[in-house]
Amino acid sequence: MTELARTRWGGLADHKVEASGFFRTEQINGVWWFIDPDGGRFLSKGVVSVQFDHDNVQGTDRRPYREACTRKYGSREAWRRVAADRLASWGFNTLGAWSEPEIAGAGAVPLASAAGVVYVATAFGEQRGGWPLCDIFDPEFEQFARAHARKVCTPQSDDPHVLGWFTDNELPWGPDWRGENELLPTILRAMGAPFSRRAALALLKNRYDSIDQFNAAWQCALSSWDDLAAAPLQAPPFSRNFFTNDRAQDHDPIARAYFADCDAFAGLLAERYLSVSAAAIRAADPNHLVLGARFAYVPPQDVVEATGRYCDVISVNCYDPLPDAVIDGYAETGGRA
Repeated sequence: MTELARTRWGGLADHKVEASGFFRTEQINGVWWFIDPDGGRFLSKGVVSVQFDHDNVQGTDRRPYREACTRKYGSREAWRRVAADRLASWGFNTLGAWSEPEIAGAGAVPLASAAGVVYVATAFGEQRGGWPLCDIFDPEFEQFARAHARKVCTPQSDDPHVLGWFTDNELPWGPDWRGENELLPTILRAMGAPFSRRAALALLKNRYDSIDQFNAAWQCALSSWDDLAAAPLQAPPFSRNFFTNDRAQDHDPIARAYFADCDAFAGLLAERYLSVSAAAIRAADPNHLVLGARFAYVPPQDVVEATGRYCDVISVNCYDPLPDAVIDGYAETGGRA
């Protein structure tokens, strides 16, 4: 069998394209590829959490993996060289999230590094004492995102090993293993996110001709939109079960209207979040890709579409024994996930 010509990154070099010195994406004959810094077509195969320290024994400062590697290799730097060469020998070419980025250049073969999670919304939520997406319509979110991205991304902006940056990790876009909460009623039931509440109210006013139509879909008895603006909403009228994928209630036209509102608001949040986050990352590091928000499941279509508008890559973590939902979601993106 003829050995395929490859770049030093392991990319296919038989039909090299423009080399930019950094990883990028390009569609070739209808197929989207990563392009490595030398212009080779690159299929990223990575491992997450390649790190020297790893977990500590609960309640102690003991880190057994680090202790064992210190005894065996003598130093973190020596371990990095061995780890990089070992990954390459196993056929991997990428460091996944929560890995030490220094490993990428430590071995005989350079590795791509997708180790960076910027945590734009997560860090903003922690600063505000709330959950990540709670009030990202606050104008201060833009200033925060730019400063946070500069802190995280700029130090590696000239590193050719960096594949790109994840904006966050597994944010909630609707019901999941963490609960059956929809983002829209969650915002409407709280008063601590005034900017997002205003955005939610504007969305609903645009979707319903009157408060009576809203009341019918949401099973409420409000006398005016001002009532909704002034006080927390009652408990949501319907729920979707993430684990059973129970969508039987969607056969009810009233339930369908309610869930359509929830999905539309998730898309509105995604538009705001990703437009701000991607712009902040690109301003801090114009050389590298924006790899998306690492979805824990395929989110509503409005969220996927917003991701496609602002990110170079759509990333989905697949935990199901059968990846059908992820494959179907990938197909809907036109093959750029």
